[in-house]
Amino acid sequence: MAIGVVRKACRERGITVLFSAHELNQLLGTLDRVLYLGNGQAALGTVEQVVTAPVLSALYGTDIQVLRADGHIFVMSRGHDMEHADHLHDHGGHEHHH
Repeated sequence: MAIGVVRKACRERGITVLFSAHELNQLLGTLDRVLYLGNGQAALGTVEQVVTAPVLSALYGTDIQVLRADGHIFVMSRGHDMEHADHLHDHGGHEHHH
């Protein structure tokens, strides 16, 4: 995906683009707002407002850790990387992207 092309189109045409993704890392730096869905609930705001331990812990109803390193965000639950594990279940072990 050419993120730079999408950002340019948004600026030049004054349009909004909606991405649906399991992982935010590829989109970091391009997102103005995030709608994070978890456990039948939602949180809306900037990446800094939404992708935090308190917000995601409330969404999932369990203790969530959010680690930031080298421009990446890792969402962890008891040592498991939820951003990667989330789309591996219920699909026979194959990745499923929306």
